[in-house]
Amino acid sequence: MIVNEDQVLSSAKINLKHIENGQFQYGLNSYLIKNDFNGYKNDLKIKWNKKVYLDFNGSLLNSNGIFKTTFLRHNTNFYIPINKFKLGFIDINENNRFYTNDSLSNNSYRFYDWKFYIENLDSNKNKVQFFYQERYDWFKYQTILKRATKAISPGFKIGIVNNRNFQLNYSLAYRMLQILDTSLTNILPENSLASRLNYHIKLLKGGINSNSFLELGSGLELQKEFIYIEVPAGQGNYTWNDYNENNIKELNEFEIATFSDQASYIRVFTPNNSYIKIYNFQYNQNLNIDFRKIVEGKTVIEKILNKFYNQTALNTQKKTNDLEIRTLVNPLVNSDNPIIQQMSNSLRNSLFFNRSNSKYSLELVTQLFANKNLLINGTDFRSNNKDQLKLRWNLNRSFMLNSQISKELKSNASTYMQNRNFNIENKEIFNRLSFQPNTMFRIAINTRYSEKSNSIEYGNEKAFLKDLGIELRRSKRDKGLFNAELHFVNINYKGESNSTIGFEMLEGLQAGSNVTWKISFQKKMSNNIQLSVSYNGRKSENNKAIHTGSMQMRAFF
Repeated sequence: MIVNEDQVLSSAKINLKHIENGQFQYGLNSYLIKNDFNGYKNDLKIKWNKKVYLDFNGSLLNSNGIFKTTFLRHNTNFYIPINKFKLGFIDINENNRFYTNDSLSNNSYRFYDWKFYIENLDSNKNKVQFFYQERYDWFKYQTILKRATKAISPGFKIGIVNNRNFQLNYSLAYRMLQILDTSLTNILPENSLASRLNYHIKLLKGGINSNSFLELGSGLELQKEFIYIEVPAGQGNYTWNDYNENNIKELNEFEIATFSDQASYIRVFTPNNSYIKIYNFQYNQNLNIDFRKIVEGKTVIEKILNKFYNQTALNTQKKTNDLEIRTLVNPLVNSDNPIIQQMSNSLRNSLFFNRSNSKYSLELVTQLFANKNLLINGTDFRSNNKDQLKLRWNLNRSFMLNSQISKELKSNASTYMQNRNFNIENKEIFNRLSFQPNTMFRIAINTRYSEKSNSIEYGNEKAFLKDLGIELRRSKRDKGLFNAELHFVNINYKGESNSTIGFEMLEGLQAGSNVTWKISFQKKMSNNIQLSVSYNGRKSENNKAIHTGSMQMRAFF
């Protein structure tokens, strides 16, 4: 929508507050564009905590523009203390309707979720809760929203929170899904179990901190199909390259866009009738080790040790079609295992030396990522393993040197689009020298050298990149933020440029000499209006320069 009319923003609020017992608050916001758009949002908040507790938040949004929408939402938390227990009720309701030419759109929906519970009071050291929960979903039927499904979930929660060094929360729920109208959904009725464990451990005077999350459950999984939809340039995430020059947009010709002018497509998952029974396992682990709190620093070795700090974050999620516990809970299991339908693993470990030192610091980073998806026509697997050594050195108050040495292995394996498969190793050296005399101005010169090579089985392509860049940043509270970048990139490439592998190794550029530039400006025009202007460009050998500009005006309610 191109706006050529005046815009009017207005808001009003009334707030009645009792110092001890609660408050009542109502707000009205409007956004009007003559002949183009009008939107009104009502907000209502109620809090009360005398004898009974009530926390209510509700909103109603009506808008009329290209589409007509009505969005009603509320959530309530209410409970009554009875002796050493409290009886409570929680509900969430959403009613979202979209209209096109006064006809209800297919993406309209409604759900209502409520829960009744009984638990011990907050004053008790440990927590126990028993609950009964129901959820209803409505989908479009002709000109109305009709109730389609009902889910019943009884369960319980326990929490051990009275120990500063050890805290644990556990929940278990049994979900029974009923289909009320088979014409509205392809989901099958099913019973499933969900178990969740969250615990925190602190050891050695806080020198070791561990947070863990574990979830195990079962359910139905929709096998995915996706399509790419064209959107205005710069508003998508993907770009299309016609590799075989047949002017047909095929699934294996879409790549993640490197530059904003290429980002003209989005990927949308489409519904289908194929469901499979799955077992779900999720495990998150965060571990921090601060050697300063573990060793005293009296001897030379202890003084060196207490300069180290280690952070580890592990996230793994897995879905299988068979309840084989060893495969389900093992985060190191091979992704080729046929019972694994979907998998997402990530690991990041950072070992710091002199982390908080104002003069210099070192950081050794290890990152591992693997993702597997089961689609209708096959599996898609991607992985990225990277090791980095980073140096930060403040030469004086104005000059700072940042250096990085890294080795990366990026892989892609698809059973249905084998021309997209690769196994690329990248060795890279990066240096940046920054001059920052104050907090308002910074200029930096950086260099990057990269050697990339694809494995012999996938083509043995090689690329050598040399990147020289300069960056400028200027900020002032009343004048806004200005950024500018200029890069000269020379690429020596041996291989087919018009391919998935070529696009990956060339980073969206062309073999030979390339120039890229970027300018952006951001300024706050008033308390709730922000202006952003950006201009990007690039030029490659034997190709015309590409220029992209954009301007955004944001309003914060």
